[in-house]
Amino acid sequence: MYKLTNFNCVIEITSGLKIWFNDGEPKYHDYKSWLAAGNTPLPADLIPLAVTQTAAFAVVDAAAGAARARYITIAPGQEATYLIKAAQAAAFKAGGYAGATPGLVQAEVDATGATAQSAADSILTQQAAWEFKAGQIESVRRSAKVLVAAATTEAGIKSIIDAALLKLGAL
Repeated sequence: MYKLTNFNCVIEITSGLKIWFNDGEPKYHDYKSWLAAGNTPLPADLIPLAVTQTAAFAVVDAAAGAARARYITIAPGQEATYLIKAAQAAAFKAGGYAGATPGLVQAEVDATGATAQSAADSILTQQAAWEFKAGQIESVRRSAKVLVAAATTEAGIKSIIDAALLKLGAL
């Protein structure tokens, strides 16, 4: 059995788990099958606007995280590895590509067969592309959160969230 919320999710009654309306979420498919079998969820409670706003912030943050995950590897330590790799490539380039090839640049050389200079340049190009995309994602995320904080109705919040999810999905 499920209970509607005032947002883009339902609550599974037995577990208390929030199930986001997202085709990428396995539990969402279970919920849709349950509905298709003729079941009806419990209605949503009327909740204070501040609670709805807090939930909206979480929805936006989760969607921004999903947008980021389309471009970068989300794994423990990977973000730090990317930062170190870019710093090593930048230092190698600043030094005229002379001297020993830094470890993470060498890893790229080993993986791709590129020259050390080409690998360093590729790493820096990828970093610049990610910084641009990250800026787009952060712009949508922050704008939505500012608008949600200023919203005075649930309908307004839903409209803001729907627009933000559409934008983040398109990035």
